[in-house]
Parts: sequence; structure tokens; C-alpha cells
Amino acid sequence: MIYQLDESINAAVEQFVEENCKEGDREQTGLDPRAFGKFWYCYEGIFIFAGSRRSLDYYGGFEYIDSESVKSYGDYVFYSADAERVQDVLNNLLGDEE
Repeated sequence: MIYQLDESINAAVEQFVEENCKEGDREQTGLDPRAFGKFWYCYEGIFIFAGSRRSLDYYGGFEYIDSESVKSYGDYVFYSADAERVQDVLNNLLGDEE
């Protein structure tokens, strides 16, 4: 039953990301390229695979983001644009789109 819940959560996140986010280019983030694996972004924040969180925290300085701005959903982690560090990265990514 828990496995089905996890699958449902992952499917919902994947659908949201597909419909609302863009795949990120780590060279445009302004951070050490080792910080990011595959990631997606939108105006609300950044999604990564949960397995990539450690490198983003270490190389990207995301370990200092308040826990209220970080949410785990199945196999994904979401960093909210409410956090200044995330907003800085989004500004770099979205700068060309505005």
C-alpha cells in the first residue's frame, strides 16, 4: 500500500514538472556545476531528484535553506523560491525569459 502511495506521489510530481517546469542547465545557475544533477525549475522553485540533494546542499550552499522552504515529495525534493538562495539561482535561470 505504501509503495502505491509512493508511485502516486512520484506520478503527480512528474506530471506537475512536465506541465509547469523547464529542465535546467546547470551552467546557467551561477553555482558550482557539481551542485546539480538533473533538475527542473519554474517561478515557484526548483525540483531535483532526492538522490541529488547532498551534492546540491554541499556544492550549492543549499544546506543553509530553512526547512520550511524545502519539501520532499516521493523521489523528489522541492526548494521554494521563498528562500533567497533559491531565488538567486532562479534569477540566473529566468533572466533570459523575462
